Amino acid sequence: MQKYLAADTALPISGLALFILIPSTYEVEKYAGYLGLVLFLILGPVGFLIGYQHITSRFLNIVTERQSIYLAIATILALSIAFMIVYPIVDSGVVGGGSDRDEALDLAAREFLGGHYPYYPLTYLGALITPLPGAVLLSIPFVLLGTSAYQNLFWLGMFFVFARSYFNDGRIALLLLWITALSPLMLQQLVTGGDLLANSLYVTISLWLVGRVVPDENSAVWKKILTAILFGLALSSRANYTVLLPLVFSMLIQHSGWRTSMLYTSITYTTFCVITLPFYIYDPEGFSPLHVRGFFENFDSIIPHIKIVFPFGMGATAVILAFQRMGRDQSTLMRNCAIVQGFPVLLAIVLSSVEAGSLSFGLVSYGASSLFFGVVAMWGLLASKKPTTLRSNI
Repeated sequence: MQKYLAADTALPISGLALFILIPSTYEVEKYAGYLGLVLFLILGPVGFLIGYQHITSRFLNIVTERQSIYLAIATILALSIAFMIVYPIVDSGVVGGGSDRDEALDLAAREFLGGHYPYYPLTYLGALITPLPGAVLLSIPFVLLGTSAYQNLFWLGMFFVFARSYFNDGRIALLLLWITALSPLMLQQLVTGGDLLANSLYVTISLWLVGRVVPDENSAVWKKILTAILFGLALSSRANYTVLLPLVFSMLIQHSGWRTSMLYTSITYTTFCVITLPFYIYDPEGFSPLHVRGFFENFDSIIPHIKIVFPFGMGATAVILAFQRMGRDQSTLMRNCAIVQGFPVLLAIVLSSVEAGSLSFGLVSYGASSLFFGVVAMWGLLASKKPTTLRSNI
C-alpha cells in the first residue's frame, strides 16, 4: 500500500508542497540566505511526501474527531498568544521593520466610520491605501476591537470550520490548518498583521460556499442569495480576485444551468459594484486602489504595456480554464482558481529577476492569494483518488 501511495500521490503531494513553499521563499531567503532557500525547496517536498505516507496515517489513527476540534481550538489560542506577544514588538519596528498593511486598513476603516472618504490618508510609511472597499468593510469589526490584524486569527478559525465541512473530517482540517498557518509567509502575515492572509481566506471560503450552496436544490433561496452577496463582498477586497468569476460562472452552469448561474453570478457582480463603485465615483483620482497599476509599470521596459498584459493574462487564463469540466467536489474549481491567482505572481518573479539581474523573490508573498485554493485542491485530489484510504489510513 505504501508503494501504491508513493506512486499515486506524488503529483498532488508535490503540488501541495508547491503552494505552501513557493509563497514563503522570500521570507526564507531573507533570513536564511540562498543556501537555506535551496534546502527549503529541496527538503520541503520530500518532507511532505514522507509526512503524508508515514506520519499522517498514524495521526489519523490516534486522534479522534472530537480531539481534532480541541486541538484546533488550542492551535488558534497558541497562535493568538504568539500574536499578542510578537505583534506589538514587530509593529513597533524594533524587529523586522514592521508593516503598514494593518495600519492601512485601520486608517481606512476609521475614516469611513467617521464619515470621511477612506482613501485620503497615508500610512506611516507614506504609502497609499490599496485594499478595495470590501476589505475595509470586512475589517471594521476587528478595527472596533482594536486593530484589523485580529481578522487573521478569526479567518484561520473559519478555515478550520470550512475544511472540516469540505472534507467531512476534522482531523484532515486540522492537518491543513497546521501546514498552512505554520508556513513562513502565513506566520509573517500573522505577526505583522498583514491582510494577505485574511484576504485569501475569506475569498476561498466564500467561493466554496457559493459552489456548495447554490447548486444544492435543498438550500433555501435566501441562503443562495446571501452566499452570492458574501462572495461579492469578498471579491471587493483586491482586484486580482475578480477574475475568478468566469470560473464560478462556468461551474454553476455545469451543475445548475444557465439561468441559475446568470442569476447568482449577477448578484455577486452587482454586490461587488455596489460596494466598490461609489468610492471610485466619489473621487476617481483619489481612489488609491487603482494606483497599484503603477506597480506593473516597473516592467514596461521588458514587456511593453505590462499593466494591460497582467490583468488580460489572468482573465484569459480564467476563461480558458472555465471550459474545463468541474465536479461538485470543487477540487478542479479550486485548482483552477489557484492557477489563475498564481500566474501573475510567477510572471512577476521572472520579470523582477530579469530586471534585477539575479533571482528576486520580493513579490512572491502575493502568492498568498493562491495558497489556500491550491492546498484545498491538492488535498481534494488525494481524497478523490483513494477516498477510503484517505479516511482510514491517511
